[in-house]
Amino acid sequence: MNMKAISAVAIGLGAACSSSAQAAGDPGWYGGVSLGRSVEQLGSGAVDGALANQGLAASSSLDHHSASYNLFAGYEFTPHFAVEGGYVHLGKFDFSSAVAAPAADTLSGRYEAKGVDAAALGILPFADKWSAFGKAGLLYAKTSLEAGSTGAVAVSDEHHWSTSPLLGAGVGYDLTRNVSLRAEWDRYFRVGDASTGRGDIDQYTVGVAYRF
Repeated sequence: MNMKAISAVAIGLGAACSSSAQAAGDPGWYGGVSLGRSVEQLGSGAVDGALANQGLAASSSLDHHSASYNLFAGYEFTPHFAVEGGYVHLGKFDFSSAVAAPAADTLSGRYEAKGVDAAALGILPFADKWSAFGKAGLLYAKTSLEAGSTGAVAVSDEHHWSTSPLLGAGVGYDLTRNVSLRAEWDRYFRVGDASTGRGDIDQYTVGVAYRF
């Protein structure tokens, strides 16, 4: 079977549009890994709100970026449609907080988001070995707010599981018959809740996939 076409369709990485045989590729499985960087859109106010739920009046600063990664697998059904899912680690964002009440104190900790996602991909070949793709799906994630104080106030770690929508887009290139490259942006909407902080997270990654 034409493995090059499978790669192009399955992960939207290499649109094999240089021949009709490539464009007609067979269905198949693929898997891979992506590494990159996440950008939180929660803002420090989300941390302030989470601490307020514990009775603390605080002013916080939250790191804007974090390293992140994905482990994914998928299946291509047609030359223009695939589904995929996997494990997503959206990063660990450090924060610090100055507490004004009920007593003056300083907190430090981190906000973390990780989980599993599933999405449908629409794929558009546009040049030899190249394609663009869009995706839509859901993320089931655990968010954590972990904090420690100097002892003047009591603070507890918070954890929450929730489902969030996701949208993404990317481009891909078919490097070899079995290996493909991808560059991708994904937005995960309203990750977390009031106890941990809630907001959107953008993820920018580059990855490699292998078709079986």
